[in-house]
Amino acid sequence: MSRSIEAYDLPQRVASYDADMELMHPNRSQMVRVALEVLPFERTSPLRALDLGVGTGYFTRRFLERFPSGTVLAVDGASAMVDLALLRDAGLQDNAVFWLENREMVSGGRK
Repeated sequence: MSRSIEAYDLPQRVASYDADMELMHPNRSQMVRVALEVLPFERTSPLRALDLGVGTGYFTRRFLERFPSGTVLAVDGASAMVDLALLRDAGLQDNAVFWLENREMVSGGRK
C-alpha cells in the first residue's frame, strides 16, 4: 500500500477529512455545483461517471443528486474512506458501485 493511501486509511484522518477539505478548498462545493450545472444533459439522463479517489463520497453524492438516473463507479485505495462514503451515501447505493483499488468491490450497484 502506498504511503498516500495509508495516510487516508486512518480513522482519525477520515474523521476530519471533510472539514480539512473545506479549509484547503473553500470553493469545493461551488466548483462541483458549477461543473455539474454546465453538463449539457437533462436531469433524467442515465449518465455514468467515474469518481477516482472517491474519498468520503462528496462528488458521487452531488452527481447522483443532480442526475438521479445516473450511475457512478467510485474508486479509492483507502478502505476507511470508502467505509465512510458507504455510510453517507446509503440511499444512493443502488446507483453507485464502490471499489477498493486493487482489492475488491465493496458494494454493488443497480441490480
